[in-house]
Amino acid sequence: MKVALTAVLACASLAVAASSWPAEQSRTDLIRITAQTGGRFVFTQGQRKTVLNLQNSITGCTTQTYVLGSNLRDDVRYGVRVLDEVSKGGFQYVVLQVSAPPNCNVNGVCGAGANNDVLWLKFDSRLGLLSKQAENVEDCQRNKSLISAPPRPDSFSPLNMQGGVLSLRMEETDFAANSTRRTALRYDRRLPERGLVVSK
Repeated sequence: MKVALTAVLACASLAVAASSWPAEQSRTDLIRITAQTGGRFVFTQGQRKTVLNLQNSITGCTTQTYVLGSNLRDDVRYGVRVLDEVSKGGFQYVVLQVSAPPNCNVNGVCGAGANNDVLWLKFDSRLGLLSKQAENVEDCQRNKSLISAPPRPDSFSPLNMQGGVLSLRMEETDFAANSTRRTALRYDRRLPERGLVVSK
């Protein structure tokens, strides 16, 4: 009985471990971030902890991928990378890159691709969320792609800050209307309160 109970507890521990994972970030970042399946994020700073559901801010699949017509299901382990953390004027700002599959159906359109979103979060000194902003910069199903980005060894594209600035250019093509729209995104860590500035 004791062996069986130990086995059950071990399986439960593995299940919990499989559904959450740390974001890729610097060891010097004061706020530690853990991602969870379903678009939830845990923000920890010392004894303070905040759990946020940011699923609506992520354009890709955040729950489970599946193969249509089969029972195959797999929890999505999307990529999360901290691009910046900065404190200013009593507030704390966090900028994240989140990379997720564009389609939960792996055999569907763009099933093998990756969407990329940039999230800007403003916290108070107690780690309470005051404001958030999300901008999609890459989306296979919308034919939206980065046109100014570094070479990528894999589908989780590293969006690099240079000189304290994140500067991206995107292109979105509407083939039905035979039109293309270009936009730019800029974030400056010296002015984090401005958030993600998007322009044409």
